[in-house]
Amino acid sequence: MKRLLPWHLRRTVAYARTSYASRKPPFQGVYPDFGMIKQTPGYSDQGWSESSKFAAKRARDQIGTKIPSVMPHSKNLLPILVASLKGPVRILDFGGAAGLDFGNLSASLGGIPKDVSYMVVDTAGTCAAGRSIWESENIAFTSELPAETERFDIVYAYSAIQYLDDFRHGLKKFAAYQPEAILLCHHPVYFGESFVRCQSNMGAGLEVAQWVFGFDDLIETMSDLGYQLSFREYTPAEYNVDNYADDAKAGRTANLMFVPK
Repeated sequence: MKRLLPWHLRRTVAYARTSYASRKPPFQGVYPDFGMIKQTPGYSDQGWSESSKFAAKRARDQIGTKIPSVMPHSKNLLPILVASLKGPVRILDFGGAAGLDFGNLSASLGGIPKDVSYMVVDTAGTCAAGRSIWESENIAFTSELPAETERFDIVYAYSAIQYLDDFRHGLKKFAAYQPEAILLCHHPVYFGESFVRCQSNMGAGLEVAQWVFGFDDLIETMSDLGYQLSFREYTPAEYNVDNYADDAKAGRTANLMFVPK
């Protein structure tokens, strides 16, 4: 094919192949809570930990390169935020897998930053996978959220909060750490009421519940916790939601950052 097609057409074909799944409707239903969906298990802990380990190793291999390979835009926000802060920085990465974004952060900053303390919260198996590939004292793994008496400068979550049954409780825990910034990247947000839908694009036969966050609902929730929105943008991701009525079409994800009021 490389000999038959010019470069720009090869790129078009590659994009069509990789984006096919996102063109099919990956979500179904409008529900008030997780209990209305009969979920099938998503990734097993072993399967998730193995895929997470592979991704983290790939990010780790970028550390020390003069300029790391291109990362999704949403992955660049944490390194930019950390680079703008002075002094020691304590980061809590909720759903941080095997340290993928610690690797991205270190690659973007030119090496593992000595003044950064990075804690990942994920499943037990994934934490074990992370410990097996990171020898740095700057990163730690835990399968439970730390006690609310702990303090972090940044609480970060990449496409994770929507899978919490009670996302408001999760955000309350985040705020209890009194961070200077709560950075939520690649989360489904739209301008309607928050609702739950079934996600079915994670593998054959797998169905999981996820929240779609109503923008005003999220802003009000964070305001009640003492935080205000300081940055917002849509991500390039856009999913086919043609199977939904107009008042429930939520095909975009957003990056949002909240700071103390």
